[in-house]
Amino acid sequence: MPLQIYKSSAGSGKTYTLTREFIRLVVRAPYQYRQILAITFTNKATAEMKNRIVSKLGQLAANTDPKYAEALLSLLPASFTLQTVQQNAAKALSLILHNYGEFSVCTIDSFFQQLLRSFTRELKLPYGYDLLLDSNLAIEQAAALLLLEIGNNDKPNLTKWIVSFALEKWKEDKGFRITSDIESLGKNLLDDIVWDYITNNSNFEEGLETENEMQAHHFDKLKQFLNSLQKIRRNFENELIEKGKQVLKEIEENGFTQKDFKNSSANIFKYFSEGDFDKIANPTNTLSAIFRDNNIEGWLSKEKSKDYKLAKFVRDFLHPEFMAMMNFIEVHKKNYFTAKAILGNFYSYGLLNALKEKITQFRTEQNIMLLADNSKLMRSVLQGELAFIFEKAGLQYKHVFIDEFQDTSTSQWDSLAYLVQNALSQNDEALLVGDVKQSIYRWRGGNFNLLLAPAKHLGEKVSPFVEEKNIKNLTTNYRSGQNIIAFNNAFFTTATKLICSHSDWQENLFIKEIKTAYEDVKQEATDNKGGYITFETVTKNADSKPTEDTESKNEISNENAEINKYDSAESWGSAESEVAIPEIEKAVINRIEKLIEKQGYQYADIAILVRKNAHGAQIAKSLTNAKIPVISSEALFLTGSPTVRLTISVLKYLNAPLESIYRTQLLYQYLQYINELPSPEFLHLVYTDFNLQANDPKSIFATKLPPSFIQNQQFLARQPLYELVENITAYFELDTSNDPYLRRFLDFVLECLTNKISRLPAFLAYWERLHPATGSNLTNAPSVILPEGLNAVQILTIHKSKGLEFPVVILPYADWDTIELKKNTIIWADANIDPYNKMGTLPLKFGKELGDSHFETNYQNEIYQQIVDNLNILYVALTRAERELHIISKPLKKSKTSKDTASLKTIQDLFVQVLNHPDFEYSDSKKITGDYAAIESIFFAYGEPTLPPNLNPDEKISEQADNTENDNHTNKILPTHPAKSSATHKIKLASNAQQFFMLLDPNRAQAVSMGQKVHQVLENLQSPERLQKVLRQLKAQGHITQADEAPLNKRIEQIFNFKEVINWFNPPQGWEIITEQALIDKGQQYRPDRVLINENRAVIIDFKTIAPNAPDGIRKNHHWQVKNYARILTKMGYTVVLAKLLYIGIDNAWIEEVNI
Repeated sequence: MPLQIYKSSAGSGKTYTLTREFIRLVVRAPYQYRQILAITFTNKATAEMKNRIVSKLGQLAANTDPKYAEALLSLLPASFTLQTVQQNAAKALSLILHNYGEFSVCTIDSFFQQLLRSFTRELKLPYGYDLLLDSNLAIEQAAALLLLEIGNNDKPNLTKWIVSFALEKWKEDKGFRITSDIESLGKNLLDDIVWDYITNNSNFEEGLETENEMQAHHFDKLKQFLNSLQKIRRNFENELIEKGKQVLKEIEENGFTQKDFKNSSANIFKYFSEGDFDKIANPTNTLSAIFRDNNIEGWLSKEKSKDYKLAKFVRDFLHPEFMAMMNFIEVHKKNYFTAKAILGNFYSYGLLNALKEKITQFRTEQNIMLLADNSKLMRSVLQGELAFIFEKAGLQYKHVFIDEFQDTSTSQWDSLAYLVQNALSQNDEALLVGDVKQSIYRWRGGNFNLLLAPAKHLGEKVSPFVEEKNIKNLTTNYRSGQNIIAFNNAFFTTATKLICSHSDWQENLFIKEIKTAYEDVKQEATDNKGGYITFETVTKNADSKPTEDTESKNEISNENAEINKYDSAESWGSAESEVAIPEIEKAVINRIEKLIEKQGYQYADIAILVRKNAHGAQIAKSLTNAKIPVISSEALFLTGSPTVRLTISVLKYLNAPLESIYRTQLLYQYLQYINELPSPEFLHLVYTDFNLQANDPKSIFATKLPPSFIQNQQFLARQPLYELVENITAYFELDTSNDPYLRRFLDFVLECLTNKISRLPAFLAYWERLHPATGSNLTNAPSVILPEGLNAVQILTIHKSKGLEFPVVILPYADWDTIELKKNTIIWADANIDPYNKMGTLPLKFGKELGDSHFETNYQNEIYQQIVDNLNILYVALTRAERELHIISKPLKKSKTSKDTASLKTIQDLFVQVLNHPDFEYSDSKKITGDYAAIESIFFAYGEPTLPPNLNPDEKISEQADNTENDNHTNKILPTHPAKSSATHKIKLASNAQQFFMLLDPNRAQAVSMGQKVHQVLENLQSPERLQKVLRQLKAQGHITQADEAPLNKRIEQIFNFKEVINWFNPPQGWEIITEQALIDKGQQYRPDRVLINENRAVIIDFKTIAPNAPDGIRKNHHWQVKNYARILTKMGYTVVLAKLLYIGIDNAWIEEVNI
């Protein structure tokens, strides 16, 4: 049977297709569910697919979705009837639920692990091994073990190499520390392809019997190669240094200075004489023109050219010397840059094989396996004598489905190809689904070429089953409004055309492949009309200054700088040392306020997508300061909690009690926790309090901390890690029962114990690694997990948003680099030319100089890959929105030349060029042309502001919602195709889980806390006479306290002063009270607080807790929500005669009627 491949663009029903194919098979043969393997990319995708399959089978079994049943019937044999579908769906559902462990929908890593654990003995794996998810920890431990070998008499060559490495760093003024270099390159060993490069290195020749002989041979060969590389670099640089000195001497002896030459062009000789060779790869425009055109006149200005002596000196000496020097560079620079590129990582490279051995040693000693080991073991199985393992798996799984195929790595596919081949050769089914345009995980090994050209790249096992007619494109976008789809179609079509024709990349051998990757970018829309898109560049405020993303440190005026050095600086706002742009954050806040107050959206409808964690942290902080509820990974990091920061400070102090900085940090965190803000003078006194021991009761330090802690420090220092943390929480009276951050921290400590991190120094080192001082990478930092349904703006990275959708998407900081030259990217490449081909595949740092070396092809390929990466990231970001998409970028860069106008160095450049391109069909006659240096900002809009999902599209949006869009912009691109918004999407209601915001806003906490309790009483109250009984029940259940009873009695009495409220609880005869019952509409559940029913008449009552100074948009949302209840009840056959909202404030209550 041919292989089925679905290329599925964003929002085109990828999960729907996979679910349908799975259900088709199990409805055709219910017991076949055991023989289907469905592989997804993430745990979340696994859960979603399982839920969809179970839910849809349930609907088929109950016959509640006849349209789906009829569509499925058309895919089944002709003998099937709707009754057969219903019966088989019920059977399949029962089998799956009763044998859930055999329901094989899983991630690729969990599938490999399941397979490996089944054959532990055959694979000679350690029995009962633990899986270490943090593979970087293994690299760090292996590096530490490697450095312990220094001075080992059995390994003299290893010691010499490490010492030489340290000395070489010292010569380059980079210090002696080499650990970070080893760890940085060592992380490449987690890629099993790199592991193979090292394992199969030609250094290790057969015939060398002992380990010492092999090691000696290895380092001898490395040393010979190193010497040859250093000689090439040294000869080249010495030649330029001597030439530079010689020319400078002649200039001076002839009475000239470097200022005599145009644009200080003679400085090139000074740079070379001092050993500064950056200008080789980056010459000035003046020097480039002189060499390119052999232009003698280029050395002198018009005025200086009249100086006969100077002109003669240039003609007879300077210019010929320069041309000779540049010709020398042209002849030898490829060899020079090749040697320099290899030398950049060569010492670390020489240690990789030894590091590989230490990783193996660490795994064996700790009885663990790394997640990165999965693919290596699987490939070794297939290459060895244990292929029967896959044969056995092939017998179990007849059908194989693979989701997100563009993110599958080559090594993973090598293993999975066996199962796919087995299924197809047995005339069973295999299905691959993915989208090349959403391939954003290359750094994890994802190879989109497998999907881009399957017949070419799927390999000899599967390629024979690939037929062009079975490669299908899912072209309809079911997610977004028509305007958003139209905008993205036009934008990416134009963008790919610009990229592929750009002058910077005309010589790139790979760039044209982008057209192939994006050839299916145009999507068809459904009847979901509307959609609103804006792009704007903010205007730089002359009065504002860039702000570094750091914590406020309690805002102790000018004393912050002194106090900061005692603070551990582990705030949830920690971020990269990047400059934040206040104008962007202000634009985000303004946009959110318009959406909430003028258009009626809820906070939960809005998602802010960022490229970097640093920007997410800064925006989260700004929104919180603006009293906008927000959920972000940064806000949920454990370091956002004062109690966790205090606990870490105690641990650091106990680990090194003689360190003054830790002692002072602990005191600072504790005083901050109990709201005693210390002065800088006091902290400095504690820091310099050397005369007294820290545990001396007379010590300034000791007088401020809990006495029980001071008295028991030695006892605590001897405690096991988990017990130590528990005791700290007890001594400092930290509430572990009601603090989600502290509870999660205790769980994190347990996780560390399972990962063999049981000693305090190791734990603190691990914590520091997860929370680097710069905050540059907090991806793996522990955080609390909140329930879904909070009414808050979500902030997440673009990578984490993949597969998700939101009514409104805001994309700030849309200006990241198209090619990240500053990133520490390593390319593994073969030189294929003598003498550089003697060491096999080598690690090279990506940079511009690589383009002038013998690795030019590898450089061009990396350029292409990075452009695709960043274009794909942009595609993912722009395709998450259902109704509105708002893109915000930094102020336009002032350019002096029109040449920069055509630059595509950043994503902002790409937006500017696309919106100004004649082929982009959604701009009006106001184009951005030529030199746009004078333009302060750009604004583009397409479509009209929309209403929230499922609301009446005829309701008027405040005219101010779009009249203010164009303020403060000197150049505007206005919409030419305005479209009315649609209301076909399902409403998404947030649940009443507000606890998180109590951590952020005390005023809101007060309103929410009492308001929720009043709300809870009213929910449980059938009649006023039962009030005291309800209060007793809630108190017994722990929902309220004794102290709550009096204010609750008072509040309820206040509410019952409204006569009509009495009727809601004691209605006239014939009316039935229904509380908190679900209304079902299109698969969604809605729960009004109270509905009164009399035959076919209905009254709706809803209770709402409201904070002080809540924006009007919140109450407008509440009215629309009640209107939705009325619409559903009307569909059910009821006539809604009345609808009321009871608002519960901090100290008041009022009723509003909803117009039905």
